[in-house]
Amino acid sequence: MVFFDWTLFKIRFIQLKREIKLLGVLHNIIISGVLVLAVFQIVKLYQNFYFALFTFVSTVTIILMIQISRRDKSFVFLHIAFPRKAIFTEYAVLSFLFSAYLLFSPFWYFFILIIISCIVISGIKYVVKKKTKFVFLSELISPKNFEWVSGIRKYRLTFGFLYIVTLAVSPVIFLPIFCLWILTIQIISFYEECEPLNILRSGSIKPSRFLKIKILRHSVLLLIIYIPVLIVNSVFNPNLILFNIIFFIVQITVLSLAIFFKYKIYAPRDILPGNSMFLIVIQVCTILPFIIGSIPFLLPLPLFLCFKYYFSAKENLKFYLYD
Repeated sequence: MVFFDWTLFKIRFIQLKREIKLLGVLHNIIISGVLVLAVFQIVKLYQNFYFALFTFVSTVTIILMIQISRRDKSFVFLHIAFPRKAIFTEYAVLSFLFSAYLLFSPFWYFFILIIISCIVISGIKYVVKKKTKFVFLSELISPKNFEWVSGIRKYRLTFGFLYIVTLAVSPVIFLPIFCLWILTIQIISFYEECEPLNILRSGSIKPSRFLKIKILRHSVLLLIIYIPVLIVNSVFNPNLILFNIIFFIVQITVLSLAIFFKYKIYAPRDILPGNSMFLIVIQVCTILPFIIGSIPFLLPLPLFLCFKYYFSAKENLKFYLYD
């Protein structure tokens, strides 16, 4: 009996090869070197129970959020011969990249639990129905920030639950940071859908200014989400004030990268389901220094990629905006 179906994985692999090619030789060498050093540091912690537990919880949570929010579920279950196997294969490979070290640790059973969780999650067919809920959001958040309005409405249950949990654990040393990190992964998924051309052109501005204004507005929204949690956490843990500030700045760069990544391949009304996978890998790299404390060179990685993709996004937008 075959447990794997590589249909979806091949699609992701083609997308990954395209991104590697677009990055260029120098950028690939730098990023590969950084990731190799990160893996080396992670393997040194293979006997740490709490790090193994964090790997298990975070991996399963991310996979669950991807399955709930992915837009191609209906298509996959209707048109692929073995949909659950195809989805499971995709998640198994993704999980292996983040948790393979568990196989060589005393806590190998966490890896088995991750694989079992992937089997269960891959069968979830739930699709968020398109209903206009939370109408008041248009009054709280400007319609110009339509990604956030649409995203919060669509994922209102998981987004609301995560944020309530985050507020509840705000005084704890590290837990609220982890919750905000997970919440940001969901926010990244807000940028999977391209707006119609008339909405893109509504401001009649140049590509560079368009990108700068969008990043500024959405950074303010992220600050509004983050600031109650980080203030409470800093009051109860004053030694973490600098830590919290650095964490927020890093997450701003991840948000900016999500925007650049969307607009570098923007096409009116297009869906970009592959974006989240790439951004989640980057997001995982940003949390490691805060957990381990020994690989700070990963923190500038999203900023480094922002410089790369800003120019790509700007060039692509020239086809749609007035330059």
